Amino acid sequence: MSNRYLFVAALIFALFLSPAWAQENPEPSLKEASALTSFGYLKPTDALLQRQWYVMDQKARKLLDEGQIDEAEREWKQAAVLAENSGQIEPGLVNCLVGLSLLYHKKGDVKESERVYEYAMRNMEGLVGRDSIRFAGFLPDLAWLYHEHNRNDQAEILFKQHLDMHEKQYGYYSQGVLNSLDHYSRYLKKTGRLSEASMLEVRSKSIKDRNTP
Repeated sequence: MSNRYLFVAALIFALFLSPAWAQENPEPSLKEASALTSFGYLKPTDALLQRQWYVMDQKARKLLDEGQIDEAEREWKQAAVLAENSGQIEPGLVNCLVGLSLLYHKKGDVKESERVYEYAMRNMEGLVGRDSIRFAGFLPDLAWLYHEHNRNDQAEILFKQHLDMHEKQYGYYSQGVLNSLDHYSRYLKKTGRLSEASMLEVRSKSIKDRNTP
């Protein structure tokens, strides 16, 4: 019996199961997200710590997590200018803009949150192109923004695009698609599409099992 046949059979079986996550607590909203773990966050390295924009970016993220929104906004705007003036688009300008986008979301400024993130993506597109896996890396956070702004049509387009790009880059059954599957399945669960989410969960488990020694 082929692996693909077993996988399809597992998908069909999953449709008749009561999803385990149906009783789980809902995920927190982006208003509770930490700027020090998402939205353009970069772990410190010796090279990054030599860049003034990065030091300011880290400070802004800490300020935002502490609820000091106005101070964080000023710090990020200055960091973005420094990064752009020094030609450091990504990492640099893009990461600062994406952080600012989270700030505006927490502030309740939906339009500015989306505008800033979309501007960051235009910079990424100009730098690496829309087909680049680096470009793809910034899609999920924007998709989650759209979801929380009640733009689920746009959100789903981006989650699908993220998954499709990773499938093309790494392969349908590669571990490289697990992050994409996780984002998309969580989105489907949050929008009540449990059967579709279940199918992605089965595929994810199949990939993990195939790569377990």
